[in-house]
Amino acid sequence: MVRWLAPALPILATPRVRAVFYVSAAGARDLHRKIRSMRRLVTYLGVGVAAQIACIAIGLWMHDRYILSTVERAAEQNAATQLTAETAPLAADLRELDLAQPDGLQEAARRLQSAGLAQGDGLLIVDSNWQVRASAGADERPSPGDIVSWASLPQTSPSPLAESVEGRLQFGEQRHASLAYRLPRDDGYLIVYRPTQRLAIAPEQFAEALPLVGLMTFLWLSGLLSICTFLSGKRLHDELFGELERSEERAVRREQALLRTRDAVIFGLAKLAESRDHETGEHVERISLYCQRLAAAMRRRPEYRDIITPAFVRLIEASSVLHDIGKVGIADAILHKPAALTSHERTEVQKHPVIGGECLAEIERRLGASNFLQMAREIALFHHERWDGTGYPAGLKGEDIPLAARIVAIADNYDALVSRRPYKEPYTHETSTDLIRNGSGTQFDPSLVEVFLEIEGEFRDIARQYATAARVAARGTRESTGKPHEMVEPLAVAVAT
Repeated sequence: MVRWLAPALPILATPRVRAVFYVSAAGARDLHRKIRSMRRLVTYLGVGVAAQIACIAIGLWMHDRYILSTVERAAEQNAATQLTAETAPLAADLRELDLAQPDGLQEAARRLQSAGLAQGDGLLIVDSNWQVRASAGADERPSPGDIVSWASLPQTSPSPLAESVEGRLQFGEQRHASLAYRLPRDDGYLIVYRPTQRLAIAPEQFAEALPLVGLMTFLWLSGLLSICTFLSGKRLHDELFGELERSEERAVRREQALLRTRDAVIFGLAKLAESRDHETGEHVERISLYCQRLAAAMRRRPEYRDIITPAFVRLIEASSVLHDIGKVGIADAILHKPAALTSHERTEVQKHPVIGGECLAEIERRLGASNFLQMAREIALFHHERWDGTGYPAGLKGEDIPLAARIVAIADNYDALVSRRPYKEPYTHETSTDLIRNGSGTQFDPSLVEVFLEIEGEFRDIARQYATAARVAARGTRESTGKPHEMVEPLAVAVAT
């Protein structure tokens, strides 16, 4: 077998075929891509974990702030209730005074001094611009003429007196819980205040606030974690999906490269076998086209639609070129003999299907089973079988002959009839078609012959196309060398995958 395939080594050394030996390098590149992808994955996971930790930290901080603000608000409400009880009578008395007059203001200041306030509480009378006019009570209090800052608080419950408003008073660097009473005749406000460090809250009030604080913290934390998880997950999904698409594209490109390499090897082996017989130029190209057209036409028939798939059509177009690969094992003296073969020589020629089948079976054993190799082996081994069982090498009959071999049998015989051979002149298309019609039911599958007769015009066009190309090439050779043309170099026709 090595002796037979030795002439094919220059063909197998072409760049397209050498590409198969770079699989290891491609594998290394894939490994590097996987490592980079894994690094990105770890980075995204790390960012996601860090973001979730940050969300938890923010949630805990918000929980603390909710507790503090709730406790502070409850303490301010307690202080407002107590301050109202202390100052409501005083506010009523001051409403009777005319604070716009010096005497009224002095009387108001005296009453402020005599008011019974709790330790640390203070009283202020301010004008409409929040400038202090009189003060009493607390040790640290603003002097007359000072400007204070006051902000009202949301009213969560009705004030004991409609005229009082809860708020926060600030002067200096201290903040105070306070109540403000509107004085008549736009004389300003009466403000009673208590420093925030003296505010207190009952334990039961604190316990009542905790469920609401816990609910708010839970909602806040859940929202943050959900958003963070969604964003991290979406980014990770996009990255993985993108990597999957890139991997699929690389796989498709790799598969296409392997298919191109396979086709180059197939075509090289087929041309090697064809080169043994100088009179069959471009035979494999024509057989490939004949089989493709015949299989495609059969697919249009309902009884073959489930059997002959688009993949079957592509496979037979590619694998049919190897039908005569076994001729590499036949002696040149027999292949090139211009006269009729003897009985012994005919027996030797009839060995080429077995040689081709064994060659492809060995390739299949080494590379593993595949639809392509299986079909190529069936074609090489059985394309000389006859429908009536009188063919060779196995004497198969009827549908026991593989369908692909039955298709190639018609294509091979048609090409042999319309082509010039050492032992005969080419027949016309009409004569060749009649001979195949007459072989229906004996040499050929009758249903395939019916399909052939429907598209026999396409076979004629293919034969004419290659005959014209051969004549042009022959004329060019004679003009360039000045010698009769002996052999036309086969045209480079790509084999479809």
